[in-house]
Amino acid sequence: MAYKQSPGRGNNAKTGHGIPSPFKQEDPKTAKMKAQIAKKEVAGATYAETKAAEKFANKAPGTGLMGGTETNLKSGKTQPKGYEKSLKSGKELGLDKSPKDMFITDSAGKVVKKAEAKNPKAIEALKKEYEKGKASTKDARTANSAAQNYRLKIAGK
Repeated sequence: MAYKQSPGRGNNAKTGHGIPSPFKQEDPKTAKMKAQIAKKEVAGATYAETKAAEKFANKAPGTGLMGGTETNLKSGKTQPKGYEKSLKSGKELGLDKSPKDMFITDSAGKVVKKAEAKNPKAIEALKKEYEKGKASTKDARTANSAAQNYRLKIAGK
């Protein structure tokens, strides 16, 4: 009989091996923020939190809006701003030399990233990167908006 050695389990992580990456991601920021707000509402605001909320509601210096949020003039509440970047083709940008190439542009219309049409994998990767960035930004801005609206609620506005 010959000796046969079989390999061990290898150097895979102890948890999460074989699980698709979307299932391994952390909780979105908005869900975490809403959970924190719910805990605060049950426990009640402290004196310091109330004073800080009143300063924020009265627009005291140094208590401006968080990044990516704006005030809704009708309701007085804060809301998340839209995503500044956009995904465009060369045709949409008016590029005759590369009408099928894909581009990510900033709010000023400057090209931030490019994928050439001759590489379909690069185009798909660029689209995924854009969607991931858009979703992440929206999530963070929604969480910021929820936190600010809670501060307004504490202040009685």
